[in-house]
Amino acid sequence: MACIVHNGITTVPLQPRFLASLDKHHNKLIEIIRNKGGVVREKTRSILNLLYQSIEVNQKRECLLKCLIVYLGEDVDKLIKEYRVVQKEEAETELERCTMAAYVIKEEEDPLQPLHDIGVVIEGVQVLSELPSVPHACAMLFGLMLLT
Repeated sequence: MACIVHNGITTVPLQPRFLASLDKHHNKLIEIIRNKGGVVREKTRSILNLLYQSIEVNQKRECLLKCLIVYLGEDVDKLIKEYRVVQKEEAETELERCTMAAYVIKEEEDPLQPLHDIGVVIEGVQVLSELPSVPHACAMLFGLMLLT
């Protein structure tokens, strides 16, 4: 389990804290994102629709993370790379050139279906795989960024 080390004395478990913070601030963050207009509203519309369809907590967290990325003016596809199983060779080639990202390999296009693999790539090297969810991958990615 990744921990945040502050001044070499205090450690805080990164993954549970990150996920708990997402859950704690979920409603307020969604309200802020929903109230934003313009391009952000257009880009988050389909993500928010998926959020309201899903009952699984990790899918809700994933939607929130994607909305936050858009809200902050970034491209979701640069941080969370999504591929289908049939695109495995293309995924490997692209990920080898990737500086840093979470990746998702899915069986189908349906975002509500279970995922085949979730992992983290840094400097073209797969450093983690078979993670339980995209939010877990993002937490691990943030933790690894702190170590570099």
